[in-house]
Amino acid sequence: MLLLFAALNIAVMYSAGALAHGADEIDNVPDGVIMAQLAELPDISGLQVILLDGVPQGIMVSYQGSRELVVSGLDGEPFLRFDSEGVLANTGSATWRVMQSTDNKAAPDEGWLRVSETRSFGWMDPRLSLESAPHHGSQPQELERWHINVRIEGENSDRIGGVIYWQPLQKTSPRSL
Repeated sequence: MLLLFAALNIAVMYSAGALAHGADEIDNVPDGVIMAQLAELPDISGLQVILLDGVPQGIMVSYQGSRELVVSGLDGEPFLRFDSEGVLANTGSATWRVMQSTDNKAAPDEGWLRVSETRSFGWMDPRLSLESAPHHGSQPQELERWHINVRIEGENSDRIGGVIYWQPLQKTSPRSL
């Protein structure tokens, strides 16, 4: 009896309906996506930058240099500070406020808050996206340039930069069987 029950259970588990499902149609498929691309990096020893996939996209900065690195925010204010102990965020920064939910009361109103004990930090930065996603046809197209200023202690500002572009999605037709 146990063997019959096991065989029946396996047959049900491996039936097509139990392992996968499909949709009759897909509605509201966008014509394309707006993406940010990294195109400009400063020549700063120990600095690594990657863009993070997602909607909206994010950015991760890692800095292993010997002097302090400051990342500027949306209004040019000091936003992040990378030091030998990790990363601090300026909680009075406009960029920090944009990142926080309205009910977040954990951080002080103004001042520096340790946000990482490693020397890397990633965030969703509004400079990597557009307010609206206009239709831009069937070909990739550059829409806008973005940049984030960075400064090493005692040196002039430099910047991380890139482009925001329209990437059309490939449309496919259902195959008939």
